[in-house]
Amino acid sequence: MTLRSLAIKTVWRSRGRDPADLGSELAARQVDLGLAENTGHLLQQVEQALARLEDGTYGLCERCGHPIPLERLEAVPAATYCAPCQAASEAYEEPPRPGDAPGASFAHVFDAPGGLDGEDVWRDLARHGTANSPQDAPEEWAPAPDDPRPGPLV
Repeated sequence: MTLRSLAIKTVWRSRGRDPADLGSELAARQVDLGLAENTGHLLQQVEQALARLEDGTYGLCERCGHPIPLERLEAVPAATYCAPCQAASEAYEEPPRPGDAPGASFAHVFDAPGGLDGEDVWRDLARHGTANSPQDAPEEWAPAPDDPRPGPLV
């Protein structure tokens, strides 16, 4: 049963009931569904460990092939990786974004003679609005005396 179908079923049966009670019931059902899903994953891991036991590969790291220490198997009987390989598999590396070249930056824009500086960029962006209102930062609402561009709109 999906969360959406559970919500629809709960709403359909809820006619005339207190909304707070319905929210509590839905939250309890979400917890139950999460626990059932976790139990399913654990059962699958145990079945895979039993299959590895039958084919003689239980206790061997699937990544490097070295034996998994007994202490780790006692702590996590369904372990498929040794501790170093598990840590390596969990290490997060942000994938490169499309169009990003390694080492790409905007330094060439800011370092060029007559190029932009941070104040210019901020002034251009602030013209479109900031979280500040006039009483928070009145200096941001007045254009610079030598700036021909208008300041932020009020």
